[in-house]
Amino acid sequence: VELAAGTRVALWPVAGCGDCYACRSGRPNACVRISLIGVHRDGALQEQLVVPAEQVFPVGDQEPALAALIEPVSIAVRAVVRGDVSAGERVVVLGAGPIGQALALAATDRGASVLLVDTVAGRLAFGEAMGADVLRVDPGGDLVAEAREWAGGGGPEVVFEATGVAELTQSCIELVAQAGRVVVVSLSSARAPIRVGDLPLKEIDVLGSSCCRATEFAEAVELVSRRRDAAARL
Repeated sequence: VELAAGTRVALWPVAGCGDCYACRSGRPNACVRISLIGVHRDGALQEQLVVPAEQVFPVGDQEPALAALIEPVSIAVRAVVRGDVSAGERVVVLGAGPIGQALALAATDRGASVLLVDTVAGRLAFGEAMGADVLRVDPGGDLVAEAREWAGGGGPEVVFEATGVAELTQSCIELVAQAGRVVVVSLSSARAPIRVGDLPLKEIDVLGSSCCRATEFAEAVELVSRRRDAAARL
């Protein structure tokens, strides 16, 4: 990529060690010695920041506030890749925070039908702008039954956990269709029991999704530019 002074860019913040198994298998985003701009090294709230050229992505005419959304949206792009979301599939996203809404954007862009679930009605109003159906559940409500009613049939092919409530992992396992995929995107230090027998009985994949690879960051640049009206609501 040719860069010139004054070009507006977004920074892919990931640098891997290049030696560990994750890096050797093409997944530096899961590097055991990962270095993230703004986390493991100083970020961009300074007059000058020097980074390798491969971490710099021009964003064209995107406004700065819109371009700032590319990195969180890239988390969602990576997650839908991990979940192998395809057109026509039914996807349930638990949690309508910024990452949950970005997941709705990325999944609907792939042609999936999306149900965005939260306990806060105000968050769900934004999710509708992403093209998702929405479901507000009361604390203690039967989340699995209500979401399965939306999905119909044997349940949704993909379920994303984006709340940070560890106990909901079991709900995701119960909710997802036979042979489906559960993708945990949220971060939590809490432990939660799961019914291990559900994994072989349903033969489901339970996957973690971290920050993105360079290809997915490039996808996020394009997605935010093309869907800027929806993305701007984030």
